[in-house]
Amino acid sequence: MPPLLLSQSEKHAIHQLLERFFPNLTLDNYEIWSECTDEYNCIAYAGNMGCKKPWWPADPRYSARDYYWPECMPFVDSVENFIRAFQLFGYETCSGPEYEDGFEKVAIYEDQTTKETRHMARQLSNGIWTSKLGDWWDIQHQTLEAVESSHYGVVVQIMKRPRKGLE
Repeated sequence: MPPLLLSQSEKHAIHQLLERFFPNLTLDNYEIWSECTDEYNCIAYAGNMGCKKPWWPADPRYSARDYYWPECMPFVDSVENFIRAFQLFGYETCSGPEYEDGFEKVAIYEDQTTKETRHMARQLSNGIWTSKLGDWWDIQHQTLEAVESSHYGVVVQIMKRPRKGLE
């Protein structure tokens, strides 16, 4: 799938908005790859399992939004809980973000003050990272640091699983 076709004025306006929220993004380190949508979130997108529903550990009895979360997992927003949830789908913790042939990697971002999970990104088969930015666009970015910010925090854990061929 190619990058989203945008006019120069649309591209400029989107870049200005994104770079305000994500100061590490620059014109030369990311590309926009989708229209805006709230049908899925960064966790579902990082999981790459075809789920077009937001994933979040939100108890459905109290959540106004229809989220997916593995039934056997507690409704707790912690990196450890996200690690355990992704282990159910074949991911294991690993030491670094470097590309490894045959593996798909995800990165978990955490707010360093609240210790809440804020974002996840996925590494593509070409070694570039991809993220769903809230209800906004999917982007491809050169480094994990490109989306580190006060909104998403910093990368605290990398996980990997054998690549299944889906992108």
